[in-house]
Amino acid sequence: MFKKVLVNLLATVVLMGMITNPVLAAKTAPPPEEDTNDTIGIQSLQYINDMDTTISDNGDGTVDLFGETTTKTTVDKVTVKLYLQQWNGSTWVDIEASDTFSAYNYFYVNGSDRASVEPGYYYRTKGVHSASNDGTTEQKESFSSYKLIE
Repeated sequence: MFKKVLVNLLATVVLMGMITNPVLAAKTAPPPEEDTNDTIGIQSLQYINDMDTTISDNGDGTVDLFGETTTKTTVDKVTVKLYLQQWNGSTWVDIEASDTFSAYNYFYVNGSDRASVEPGYYYRTKGVHSASNDGTTEQKESFSSYKLIE
């Protein structure tokens, strides 16, 4: 008898936990797998040496975006601008943009931003990286891996 009561009690606790804490499902199908950082062709750039972007879920309805640009040598201006992108089920959509982070007469810049997000969607960071020197500007994009925000 005691065993039957215990089993029923445990079943009730598990059921109540499922009712009060439902698992949040994605509101869209996941994006297709793709190469997130286009490194092919970076060797052909005159100034930009390396670039990176990341996204971090803070667990409170916000994400942190981070990006950095490194040049091969000191340039007149090096920048990175960050975009929060949301997957709408068929394409990535820019939903927020940071200020442009710039450094002058230097070889490196980084920047970060915090953004509010809606649970149930996939998000990623797009970075637009540029370097300008002696009147020539080159620009390249990078993308973080994506995250489902629950």
